[in-house]
Amino acid sequence: MANRVTIQIAGQQYTMLADESVEYMNEVADLAQQTIAQCGGSASFASTRALALATVNLADEYIKAQTAA
Repeated sequence: MANRVTIQIAGQQYTMLADESVEYMNEVADLAQQTIAQCGGSASFASTRALALATVNLADEYIKAQTAA
């Protein structure tokens, strides 16, 4: 059963349905926020550039993890 979870990333709240726990989704949001911060964003704002770079970084890590598995 899906959980309704509200997370915050770059000053925006997102409510989503997730099969994972609230704790797990908060961990995902924290990782996303950390990656955005590494790309020039902040906890309250992220430019389109910072969001794009964060997405590329996370996609790169994902593909490398899949390849290694």
